[in-house]
Amino acid sequence: MQLEIKRLALVLGGIALSLVFLLISLRQVDVASIKMAFFSLQYFPLIGCAAFLAAGVLIRSVRWRMLAGQSRQNQLHFYRATTLGVFANLIFPIRAGEIVRVYTLAKLTGSSYTVPLASALLDRLTDLFVLLLSAVIVYWFSPMTELLGSWMSFLFIGTSATLLIVIVYPKLSDNKTQQQK
Repeated sequence: MQLEIKRLALVLGGIALSLVFLLISLRQVDVASIKMAFFSLQYFPLIGCAAFLAAGVLIRSVRWRMLAGQSRQNQLHFYRATTLGVFANLIFPIRAGEIVRVYTLAKLTGSSYTVPLASALLDRLTDLFVLLLSAVIVYWFSPMTELLGSWMSFLFIGTSATLLIVIVYPKLSDNKTQQQK
């Protein structure tokens, strides 16, 4: 009972604080302009963007679950953690949503922070690898300066090597462990 009252007080305090800052930020805004903007809003593209965002979050959560080597039974936990991480990245600076994502998954699954953190780092490394691969493909079809090309090559090779080490090392460690038994 005491915990429920404390939780309710925190929620109500958070809502009150949000309303105060909302009023402070909107005190010099022309309400008629906002009203006109909302009435002239085209909802079909907005619904399409929301659908693509939800699909992207779902795909990222599935990929993260697969990288973590978890079963499908934990997919909802990964989806919730990914969703909170994406929305926290919209609010907080320096990609703090990644920390929120790891913390949320650890709390939802009841595990230590090691597995969610390692799998989140591998997930980000995979993102970086795909972005660099895309940049290399663009580099082949459109000329760039020599300096930019050398940096892209360095980043691509470094990311590829790191990804390879991250993938191969656990398998080598497992083989050594099995041989010792």
